[in-house]
Amino acid sequence: MEKKLPQRKRLRLPKYDYSSVGYYFITVCTKDKACVLGTIIGQVTAPSVIRLSNTGKIVEEEFHALEERFPHVTLDKYCVMPNHIHMIVRLASSEEGEAAGASPRPTRNIPQMIGEFKSVTTRRRNERYGTRGIPLWQASYYDHVIRNEADYLRIWQYIEDNPEKWADDQYYTPERDS
Repeated sequence: MEKKLPQRKRLRLPKYDYSSVGYYFITVCTKDKACVLGTIIGQVTAPSVIRLSNTGKIVEEEFHALEERFPHVTLDKYCVMPNHIHMIVRLASSEEGEAAGASPRPTRNIPQMIGEFKSVTTRRRNERYGTRGIPLWQASYYDHVIRNEADYLRIWQYIEDNPEKWADDQYYTPERDS
């Protein structure tokens, strides 16, 4: 008897327009959840501090560059963890972007933005280390459309507290050298 492969879980909301104005919570994990972005220092004694590796510094730089690449994106909150990055991003309307000085061009959607972010960070990392074609990120990412203020505040606090709760985090893996 032929064994059926498990159905892959649909990650995006069906029929949702991911170029819609609003707030989005996004988590992107490294390939095999390898702890290559940094380490958490002082987990026993609060407050914990994230010490970014060179790869983590590239990720943080490119995260901040998203607003330049995507004029209708506002970066609200983020946290680079050892093997993932959490972020809250806001997509504005074309009119809001133009009023803020952005050139009038079509607003890209969340999947395009994350795809470009992953591509640029992977390319920069591979250039830095003289490697080629080595993936930095897992194939997909987690997203959540933030629906109201309470949802926003809960997620904002989750990102804020994430370093303190690293050992309890769903993405936690024992850290290896960065």
